[in-house]
Amino acid sequence: MSINDTVWLYPGAGHVDATVALVRCGAAWGAGLYLGGGLFLTCAHVVNNYASTKVSLYCAGIRGAAIVRYKSAADRAYDLALLYSNPEYWPHLQPASIATQSAVKGEPVLAAGYPYFNEQNLEDLRPTVTTGHVNNVSPSMLQTSCCVQSGFSGGPIFRLTSDSKIEVLAIVVSNAKTHTGACYPYINMAVPVRAFMHFIQDFIQNKDVSKLSSIENNRDMIQSQWRLLPYRSKI
Repeated sequence: MSINDTVWLYPGAGHVDATVALVRCGAAWGAGLYLGGGLFLTCAHVVNNYASTKVSLYCAGIRGAAIVRYKSAADRAYDLALLYSNPEYWPHLQPASIATQSAVKGEPVLAAGYPYFNEQNLEDLRPTVTTGHVNNVSPSMLQTSCCVQSGFSGGPIFRLTSDSKIEVLAIVVSNAKTHTGACYPYINMAVPVRAFMHFIQDFIQNKDVSKLSSIENNRDMIQSQWRLLPYRSKI
């Protein structure tokens, strides 16, 4: 059975629709991962204009406004934002299951996002799912071969578990681009949940928004990696 067959036959794949929402902020859009309690995780660049433009969430015919609780600085790793929306809007959603084990190079994965949607038919809105494998793994970046296009930013990279479940390995940030603007949709970068999730879990427990600023990683090596610049040792 191929990985493409697995997407349709795998029992846990239906859980994708219950954990991923469309995020819109003006002309920008992407995906948001539901964490429970009205909290959604997405990319900072998706809600870059939140100060002057309304942020909205859409899922299964429901639309709800959202506020930005945290957003990393522009062009800084890890390009993440945490949104809050009234949980009464989202009783049909389920909190995503977060992976506790790191990704393994070569393992099959799914990516979910919203590369296109019909403005006139949001009732049937569902995330698009693509398949691939983990190409490279580091503590601060996951690369996969899933097809990722505009609208996948903030969407999850899912692992297919042996007990018919899915769990989140990483959050999609971008696909690969050259300096001329050429895109490579089958080479994409995502932030491993193990790099930041403990800060969000601490916020969920203690409600201390100041703790979320720790998500932004200021190490030169990390920033260079996410700018796709060679890291030069100073020795």
